[in-house]
Amino acid sequence: MAFEEDAARTFVTEVLNVEGVQPEEWRRCDLGERWQMLGTCAQLYCEGFGLENVVLEVDLDLAPGMYGSCQDEGDVTLVTVGGWVLELDHPKEALETLFHELRHAYQFQYVAAAVSAQGQGETNFDLATAAHWQQAMHTYSQRLHTYVNSSIEHDADRHAKDLLNQIYVR
Repeated sequence: MAFEEDAARTFVTEVLNVEGVQPEEWRRCDLGERWQMLGTCAQLYCEGFGLENVVLEVDLDLAPGMYGSCQDEGDVTLVTVGGWVLELDHPKEALETLFHELRHAYQFQYVAAAVSAQGQGETNFDLATAAHWQQAMHTYSQRLHTYVNSSIEHDADRHAKDLLNQIYVR
């Protein structure tokens, strides 16, 4: 989708100017400054990709290895990042988690908007992608095998890694 490619390019350009994104800056930041950096990146992502009503929170009780989550609550999309990623020496894991979970927010909102638009006869959406994501969301499971093989997980992983490569591999 051309919109996503343009949004990603603009987003990466803006993120490169955020204090704390570069590893040497990250190491000088305290946990509050690191969280603020993630908040700024989330805001830029939401603006660039057209997301609305996304709430970002940190979960200090999330065990290492559990990176984050994204919950569609209907009127708000809740993106959670594990607090332990803020303590790492490099921002990569924190950003990858954030981008991955924000991609899920994008998937949720894209499907909802496509369904609504289709009902009104609009065709500004890739309906095949929306239908595929919608089906994957209905069959999504917390069982590890189903979770790791889910197409929405693969898409979110690819998206997050693509953004990170544009930020750190220039």
